[in-house]
Amino acid sequence: MILKNVRAANCPGLDEVVRFWFRLYWFPLKVLYATCVSSLQSVPNFPFYFFFSTLLLALLLINIYWFLFIVVFVVKVLKVKEVNDIREYED
Repeated sequence: MILKNVRAANCPGLDEVVRFWFRLYWFPLKVLYATCVSSLQSVPNFPFYFFFSTLLLALLLINIYWFLFIVVFVVKVLKVKEVNDIREYED
């Protein structure tokens, strides 16, 4: 815990870079390789191979979509410097 606080204080953007690197690049690369290539080599007649691989690819696409959504939102907030709350409240 203390190490994370010291790291965050010294390198403010490091946490986001590490999260991007592992969540959107390294982990999907390894998992998709293991499921799409290695699993066919080790177990050639796996019954739900295409189903699981499709779900993992869909999960990767959803992660990419949310990452881009958050980046666009942060850029808008940094440009405008003011965020309007457009939610409707019931009285």
